[in-house]
Amino acid sequence: MMSVHNVAIIKLMMDTGIRPGELLSLTISNVNMNQNMIEVIGKMGRRQLPFSPITKKALLAYIKIRKGTPGEEAYFLQKESQPMTKQALKSVFRYAQKKTGIPRLYPYLIRHTSATNYLREGADLETVRMMLGHTTYAITQRYLSLNTTDLARVQRRCSPVNKLR
Repeated sequence: MMSVHNVAIIKLMMDTGIRPGELLSLTISNVNMNQNMIEVIGKMGRRQLPFSPITKKALLAYIKIRKGTPGEEAYFLQKESQPMTKQALKSVFRYAQKKTGIPRLYPYLIRHTSATNYLREGADLETVRMMLGHTTYAITQRYLSLNTTDLARVQRRCSPVNKLR
């Protein structure tokens, strides 16, 4: 069983597509539970990202057990009540990899998978570009792994010929 801490991290990353560094720099004041939004400070500045009710539940479960020192603003902490480091985040994914049996599991794969799944579910490229915090579509396109099954599904849903009577 994965810890509440690890589940919250993985769900937030999968839901929002944030970069590992953005996750590590997330603070208590960056998370708005009332609006289901996080404010991310990334490579290209600040952006607001919504998260799902499922992710909210995971974040609330984590915050209930979070043991930080007074004044510690970092949202995700290590066992020693210190802000998470890159190494600690790698450990979260190594542990998740062992528990799930998924041979390749790392933070940027979660970002890639998140972007691909948003597109497969019908999100447009502009929405995914904004979510990922990219300045151009060319950067966003590197994350995409759509296949002919995805193309066929979109064709069935969107073809103007299917609308003819």
